[in-house]
Order: sequence, then structure tokens, then C-alpha cells
Amino acid sequence: MATLITISSKEASSIVEIVNAISIQEKEVFILFIGEGCKLLEDKKNIQIFSFAKLFILEDECNKKFEKINVIDYDGWVKLIELCSNIVNWC
Repeated sequence: MATLITISSKEASSIVEIVNAISIQEKEVFILFIGEGCKLLEDKKNIQIFSFAKLFILEDECNKKFEKINVIDYDGWVKLIELCSNIVNWC
């Protein structure tokens, strides 16, 4: 099964370890950056850190477009939720 991780905080130091642990256990990991979490993507190192996962931003909450990041709307978010057996919210 897959896991969806939503990140809405720009403080990511502790989430990296958690995401890495999840990625070892799961075949597929999706990360959705929303709100303040989108600011993490301004540093390309963070995109590299999470490169094992499929990365998404919510179009209504992030004003910038980022290379290698999928843009989805609210319907796309619902589809991600339906695909995943586990959901982790990081605020």
C-alpha cells in the first residue's frame, strides 16, 4: 500500500527522519506540500532529500511552480487520499 504525507510546516528537520523510516516500509510514498510547507521546496536540497517519493503541491496554496513537483487541485488531493492506506499530517 501507499502512504500520503502532508507537510504544512516550513520546519522540516525532524520530518526527514520520519519520512525516511516510512519510505523503508512502504512501496509508494506521496508527499503533498501545502501552506507554509511549500517554502521547503525553495531550497533544492529539500527536493533532493524527498526524491524517493512522488512530490505534489496544492495549486491553490503555492504560488510558485517547482521543477519535478506535480501540481494538483483539491480533487487530486482526494484521489491521493483514496490511493493511500496511511496518511501522516505534519504541521
